[in-house]
Amino acid sequence: MKHRDTIWIITIAFLALAAAAGYTAWKYGREARNSAALEAGSGTYRTLSPGSAEKRLREEKDIILLDVRTPAENAEIRITGSLLLPLDRLEKEAASVLPSKDATIFIYCRSGNRSQQAANILLQLGYTRVYDIGGIIDWPYATETGS
Repeated sequence: MKHRDTIWIITIAFLALAAAAGYTAWKYGREARNSAALEAGSGTYRTLSPGSAEKRLREEKDIILLDVRTPAENAEIRITGSLLLPLDRLEKEAASVLPSKDATIFIYCRSGNRSQQAANILLQLGYTRVYDIGGIIDWPYATETGS
């Protein structure tokens, strides 16, 4: 009986390790594919955590930080240095506000829903370096208020 229990424990441990290794390979493989697809302009966007986004905004000067909320939401609070282009005007005004389709664009909204929609719209319009940084409700860094 003890021998059979030992075999079951070893089998379960092996399966758990194999599952964890498979998930890790899938996760990192997916991120690499998304990164390569993004650079190739094939219609995918990446998501960035607030920490990663803030670090890149500090270090890279050519990033466009795009707020796709309403003007009222933007006046209430916004990420410092962002450009307002509400989601309902994005498709019509993107070409005039965002003339370079190869520019790096970080998009945010209130909670992350509209930023996903905006990322997909920009990709459909031919923009190639689109990043969804989610919602301002999760942004712990510098913000500003007022018009």
